[in-house]
Amino acid sequence: MIGAKIDKIFAHPFVASMNEHSDGITSFAKSTRHITRFASGDFSGELRFWDLNTKKSLFSIQAHEKVVKGISFDRTGHNILTCGDDNSINVFNVRKCLEFQMEGDGIEPVNKFNSDYLLTSIDCNMEQPYFVTGG
Repeated sequence: MIGAKIDKIFAHPFVASMNEHSDGITSFAKSTRHITRFASGDFSGELRFWDLNTKKSLFSIQAHEKVVKGISFDRTGHNILTCGDDNSINVFNVRKCLEFQMEGDGIEPVNKFNSDYLLTSIDCNMEQPYFVTGG
């Protein structure tokens, strides 16, 4: 009986692996605008924006000096907010990042906030243009 249950659990094939990060993934968030888009951050401070249809990274950013602790999309889905071990909150515009990635230029945040305290997570309000951090 147990063997039949284990066979059923492992019967589904592995679909895909998004393995373009250079280090282990620490956080991720799905887009509030597109069902097939999400972002992930890793231990090296890298942020990647993904398309699930193609299973490819559309752009990557060195978002923080150290670990990306939290990621959130704003209510419009046009901006990605990240917080990291460097006690900063960065706001990246998705459209600008996609354009800069195509041109090969460096990508800078459209806004940056510094904190005196350790940041461990970030989330955006879906009704108002506010965000909150935890630490």
